[in-house]
Amino acid sequence: MWIHFGPQSAGESGDWYARKMYVEGTPAYENHLKNYGHPSEVGYKEVLRDWNPKKFNPQALVDIYKDAGARFLIIQGVHHDQFDMWDSKYQPWNSTRLGPKRDLIGEWEKAARKAGIRFGLTFHHEYSWWWQTAFQSDTKGDKKGVPYDGNLTLADGKGKWWEGLDPKYLYGINLREYETVAEAANSRWSPPQAGIFSGHLEYAEWYAKWWALRMMDAVDKYNPDFIYTDGTDQQPFSGSGTGTGYKCDAMQRVIADFYNKTLDRWGKLLYHRLSFYSRQRWGHLCLVYDCAKGW
Repeated sequence: MWIHFGPQSAGESGDWYARKMYVEGTPAYENHLKNYGHPSEVGYKEVLRDWNPKKFNPQALVDIYKDAGARFLIIQGVHHDQFDMWDSKYQPWNSTRLGPKRDLIGEWEKAARKAGIRFGLTFHHEYSWWWQTAFQSDTKGDKKGVPYDGNLTLADGKGKWWEGLDPKYLYGINLREYETVAEAANSRWSPPQAGIFSGHLEYAEWYAKWWALRMMDAVDKYNPDFIYTDGTDQQPFSGSGTGTGYKCDAMQRVIADFYNKTLDRWGKLLYHRLSFYSRQRWGHLCLVYDCAKGW
């Protein structure tokens, strides 16, 4: 059973609401205007602040899944919106500080263990360029040319409700100077042209480390039986697909960390402790690969 649930549900516009609410004319954009306000004034950060699924009960849901025959449960840890659904050590924009102020992954893990169901986590934050739409502005109307809130900085938060929370940790940085990035971000779904973000290598190195540390943090805290990461290339940081264009061994470090922690806890690698890594059709002996929406 795959649980794909998070704050984007508040927009009632699909699981890409966070990106599409900044794409002028889309249903998500129109719904955001109606329910929250203009994205130059009220952005996704306010959606996170206000999101609070009070009736959300992981234990009740797990009981239903078990009754239906489910033996494996995989939970969304973080989607493309960068919001960590756990008590994240490295991402201040998380569910224990904003919105429900609950350790949602911790609740899911506890329920799964109690039910005797294998438990896994998914990580989709590789796909960060996806949010380049937050750096845009309307092209027509009363708000034409007024920047959306992705352009805000840490200093802009002084005296605001989000003071101390850096927008960079949520929206990333503006990478639209690179060929096809802006175009791809506004497409239905398409990665940008392959290449290295050569003018932002310091940021790219930082992001690659941050990407890895967040997964290691979740593995350390919740001891998942398997993990999955989402992306469109054989490695997240290769200069093509969804990566930042910084070549490094972040992928290998994450997988090694997962297996080493498993060895420490169990004394051996159990055959059922699978590691789903990316949805591409490439193989490694230590990994299981899959493909979303077809083959």
